[in-house]
Amino acid sequence: MLVTLLGLSLLGAPLAAQQPGQDAMARALELERQENYSAAVDAYRAVLDQLPGDPAALLGLERMLEPLNRQAEIIPLARRAAVASPSGAVLGVLVRAWVAAGEPDSTRSVVERWSTLSPGDPAPWRDWVQAALRRRDREGALGAVNLARQKLGDPRALAFEMAQLRAAAGDWPAAAQEWLKAISELPGYRVAAAAALAPAPTSARPRLLAVLQADSSLDAQVLAGVLGAGWGDPESAVRTLITQLPPRSPRAVDALTSFAEQLGGRGNRSALMARGIAFEAIAQRTVGVAASRALVSAGQAYQEAGETAAARRVLGLATESAPANGSASETMIEVLIASGRMQEAEQRFKAASDRMRVEDRGRLSRQLAWGWARTGDFGRAASQLSGDSTVEGLALRGRIAIFQGDLKGGAEMLRKAGPFAGTREVATDRIALLALLQPIKADSLPSLGAALLTLEQADTAAAAVQLEQVAQSLAPESGGAALHLLAGRLQHATGNSTRAEQLLRAADSPDAPAVAPVAELELARLMLAGQRRSEAQGMLEHLILTYPASAVVPEARRALDQAKGAVPAS
Repeated sequence: MLVTLLGLSLLGAPLAAQQPGQDAMARALELERQENYSAAVDAYRAVLDQLPGDPAALLGLERMLEPLNRQAEIIPLARRAAVASPSGAVLGVLVRAWVAAGEPDSTRSVVERWSTLSPGDPAPWRDWVQAALRRRDREGALGAVNLARQKLGDPRALAFEMAQLRAAAGDWPAAAQEWLKAISELPGYRVAAAAALAPAPTSARPRLLAVLQADSSLDAQVLAGVLGAGWGDPESAVRTLITQLPPRSPRAVDALTSFAEQLGGRGNRSALMARGIAFEAIAQRTVGVAASRALVSAGQAYQEAGETAAARRVLGLATESAPANGSASETMIEVLIASGRMQEAEQRFKAASDRMRVEDRGRLSRQLAWGWARTGDFGRAASQLSGDSTVEGLALRGRIAIFQGDLKGGAEMLRKAGPFAGTREVATDRIALLALLQPIKADSLPSLGAALLTLEQADTAAAAVQLEQVAQSLAPESGGAALHLLAGRLQHATGNSTRAEQLLRAADSPDAPAVAPVAELELARLMLAGQRRSEAQGMLEHLILTYPASAVVPEARRALDQAKGAVPAS
């Protein structure tokens, strides 16, 4: 949880690239940072006089001409650069320049030339489409997509962009079909597709779902189920999905698993019930350990939904169907720990530990220790870790020490454990915790340990208040900025946008250059959510110019396009 809220960008900031000897370029960048656009234009021109094909200088000039509303001036320089160095970066500038000038024939000529240099690559066409969208020229963007498909011979080309265009035109069923094309090319689009189609108006939803349900593909069925769940009836959605799937097949299991995963972030009762139903259906289509684990997952979902009887029913089935190696018993112990039923989990562990493999016994013992630590019972946590000499055990001791306020000792144990102990998620979370503690000079800070424990207990509002109190006692460069950032994100998560903005502004300190750009990006997103586009645009432009080497700059550029209304919010 901590790594998600703190942000991976704080784990390390890349150093700005240096190009020795290019004094003119350095001067141009400095003028850009100072927002002296006219002087920066002259400086970038000076670089291009010496190096006509320099893509960095050409891109810099493009950035400077836009706020001055002088984009047309770049065309002769971009044409000269395209002759000297016909790279994708240079040709992309020329494409955007011709689009801005309203010259579709010239745009097409450059795109086709670029496409000849990069056969089969959709990037030239995508640049054209994105440039047209920034100019709110949907007709031009649509024509570019259709031409790309014709030239590339691929009806799925630029499906992501076409899906946006269809939705913007109000043709939601066609948008759904385009999203299915995009998912077939890149499965990672599944979540984006659900998020993009979710705002469909009520009147369009039956036709949209009919299009998806008429498609026999796995992706279509899952997408229909997830959308139906999001539109207010997860239980009916999962039951409909189940009837659409074959009774026993790996495809059905994959579909149900994907459905359950996409509902994983929703904590309302109906969504939890739908997850439970999905996992039960998975258990009916699998055998052995897989079936037992699915039943345990169903039990956990039912329990979180408040359906104790259903939870006990499926957990009982898991016990009855448990294979000889006892995996079902182990997963039941895991779910009891996850749900906070520590006493029952420990009793089951003691009864079954003699029949477990050594590595499974150690793993579950550490999970029990972590579960007790989360309740604040550090004595019982220490008892479970007694005799554990693994690096995972060392890492766990380190986190528990931090909860107790021993920052120096806890951090030292985390460092000794190294970056690879435990699962990838646990290891990444540990690195994020170390990054949070690194600037703090105090060896002991019980108030911070208590705040982090509260956060681990999922009491978000209380953790935000505690972290803010700790942050106020620290200088920005000594951990105060990072803690203000984390507190701000927590307040945002609770829906307190006003307090979140105040905390994020406190995190935006020039004394903490790794934290400030992250805080500014969060502030801009907050402003966009509140329809404060002009303020968000100013914040993002400041971020990009002031912290050009920050890892969040690509995200900031995307958000800037949203602030300008060029692309829809994701």
